[in-house]
Amino acid sequence: MKVVYTNVTGTVFTYLLHFSCGGIQIWGLITTSISRKKDAGTPVLESYKFVPNITSLSIHESVRVNIQIILETTLANKIKVVELIDNHCEQGAIYITPIILRVLEDEPLVQPLVKILSKTPIDAGVEVDDKKLTSERDCLLVVGTNILKRPEVSQLKIQNDLKRK
Repeated sequence: MKVVYTNVTGTVFTYLLHFSCGGIQIWGLITTSISRKKDAGTPVLESYKFVPNITSLSIHESVRVNIQIILETTLANKIKVVELIDNHCEQGAIYITPIILRVLEDEPLVQPLVKILSKTPIDAGVEVDDKKLTSERDCLLVVGTNILKRPEVSQLKIQNDLKRK
């Protein structure tokens, strides 16, 4: 099969909104430019590394690894994280939610909602509310100290289990 190339000239009359080429005429053709997509932000350089079960990681690396595992196993785009700061926490402890917020902000499609529940005002760079955990709904991750020994967490789990039945 032989391909034959021919040149065809076209004429554009912009003031008449008319285009003609060969035996084809187009009237009333209006074009508009399409703006490019806005840059979503700085690109995230991803890498896949093997992390053994027993290893030594900094708190930032450990949070990043665990958040990546959570994001791989959930289909949600809106990630709600709550950290409990109360008398179970040690004085001067590191707040995890600002680290989690930085990790989630690196992900392009994730919409993080991160807050700390505390009765005392805290300057941690995230939203701080004076509420109980039972008032929060749809939390994907709850961060706290001695969390399994707290009666309010057990009560919340029982409420969620009853709601599912």
